[in-house]
Amino acid sequence: MKKIEIVGAISQKEQLKEYWVDLCDQEKIIDNRYQRNVMYKHAFLVVCREVSTLGITSIGEIIGKHHATVLHACKNHESNMKFSSIYRQAYTRIASTLSDMLLADLNFEEYYGLRDENKKLRNRLMGMSKRSRELISSKVAADQRALGAEAQISSLKAQIQERDVRISALNKKIASIVW
Repeated sequence: MKKIEIVGAISQKEQLKEYWVDLCDQEKIIDNRYQRNVMYKHAFLVVCREVSTLGITSIGEIIGKHHATVLHACKNHESNMKFSSIYRQAYTRIASTLSDMLLADLNFEEYYGLRDENKKLRNRLMGMSKRSRELISSKVAADQRALGAEAQISSLKAQIQERDVRISALNKKIASIVW
């Protein structure tokens, strides 16, 4: 890791810790297994994973949990969004705040460069996809022509066989007439 990345990670971790402490004070979140508290913790962990560059171990340490708790929160995100209004509200609030808070840390030159590179790669991929579709359709057409040619070959072989039988019969007649 580069020195600037380490400093950035430490800065993010400190910002997130500070935000978590403030959120706990505002929402009266304590470390127990009541559903409301768990939903807030999981929403915070998922948002941290989405908007920060921290690893799952560092994210878990912010709230005093193991990295497996972060993975569990991420795994259950979709079902929590569907079935828990507490989670939905917490996630929306935390995501809005943290994305604004950590947005200041972005290197916009790098962001725009990556965005442009992503656009070029997407255009290249679209061109390759179009070429692939064209090749597939030309292969299908060639396969159909090959099937037609095979059918013609089979028909011609049958005609040749019939003619060979007729020629053989005629040769026998000619042989019987001559001798």
